[in-house]
Amino acid sequence: MCIGHAQRHWSLALLFLSGVVCTLPGWNVEYQPEPIYAVKGCSVVIPCLFSYPVNQVVKRVMWGHNVSDPSKKSIYDSVRKHPTKFVYLGNRVNNCSFQINQLEHRDSGIYKFRFKTDKNQWTGVVGSTLKVVDLISVTTSRNGTIIEGDFVNMTCKNIYDGPHRSSIEWSKNGVPFYNGSTLYINNISLQNSGSYACMLNYNSRRTLSEVFRVNVEYGPKNTSVSISPCSEVEKGSNVTLTCSSEANPPVQRYAWFLIDGSVHHKLTSHFELYFWDVQSYSSGQYYCVVNNKHGSQNSSIVTLEVKDEELKLIWIIITYMLLTVTLLMIIVYMKRRMILSTTPDKEETTERYMHAECPVEESEEDPNQIIYTTVYMTTKPQTLLHSEEHPTIYSPVEQLNFSLSPAEDPSEEQRTCESVSIYDAVFSSGQ
Repeated sequence: MCIGHAQRHWSLALLFLSGVVCTLPGWNVEYQPEPIYAVKGCSVVIPCLFSYPVNQVVKRVMWGHNVSDPSKKSIYDSVRKHPTKFVYLGNRVNNCSFQINQLEHRDSGIYKFRFKTDKNQWTGVVGSTLKVVDLISVTTSRNGTIIEGDFVNMTCKNIYDGPHRSSIEWSKNGVPFYNGSTLYINNISLQNSGSYACMLNYNSRRTLSEVFRVNVEYGPKNTSVSISPCSEVEKGSNVTLTCSSEANPPVQRYAWFLIDGSVHHKLTSHFELYFWDVQSYSSGQYYCVVNNKHGSQNSSIVTLEVKDEELKLIWIIITYMLLTVTLLMIIVYMKRRMILSTTPDKEETTERYMHAECPVEESEEDPNQIIYTTVYMTTKPQTLLHSEEHPTIYSPVEQLNFSLSPAEDPSEEQRTCESVSIYDAVFSSGQ
């Protein structure tokens, strides 16, 4: 509670109260003659004493603000309920002190006390003067709204006039941290948020100011997406994507997007994206966008993967079948290679033609004319003979079939051709 010096020293102030001239003997209300200074937002006590004739009993007490007769318009009446802002600290004997909480400028003015006994009633006509002041004066760059990066200057006023020296102490969240009349905060940040107050020390009096709350506003920060229960779920499960962000004031708008290639589909405008009985087509990349009056921010992209066990089983079966077919083809191919490698080659018969100059007989008409015969030879390949010195391989002719024309005696023609050696020459490249 922020209590002004008047509460702390009200008993001392009563010693200097000036009496009020009464028209009736024994009836009196005494107030503090000097104005009472109090700080806005704090509490103050207005000291008061009253007296009345003996053999009377006080039945009712009242306080009024800026009125001549508190009974007509009272802010406190003992016979009625009243707000907690006003508290009667006195009794029904002689103490009529009164406390006002959460002071505002409109609480300044003159306060009067009135009481009734079982026989009469009385009002202290002079009253007590209250002045509510601002102990803290605040200057900001945006007329009250404080945004990250702005400046804030707070000045603590000295409300006391006198020869005594005063000191000012600043506190943040109740912890003292600075001495001086003015507190400067430039390039303010979130860390500067808090409740500030100053303490005025004067002539052994300590007056605490009202609390000034520094509320630094900023755009969205640290925006992220969380997936519950996880990013990989089974088909038919329930999945929740939650968008969270730090912002002051809090995030006002949310938007969810699904990435489909180069197209970003907008989904919902709630901070949660919920899937009931999720299907395979819900797999994809998601992100959220948040906004407040100071800006917007996109979250990072998250991937949701929906596992389909049936589809997975189908792919396993297809893969198994493909592997099986491939293996069978390899086995058949290898087996065929083995069979071919163990089967002997078929004999190949090659018919070759050779013109052998076998003179059979001379022509009767022309003695210089030699009659030749055509030799048809058929060869069968045999093992090739290899010569290191001569890479040419020769295969001897195994069978010769002669057809002689026009000679009539084959035996004579055969004798003529015995001297002819015929070879089938095969040229090789060093094999």
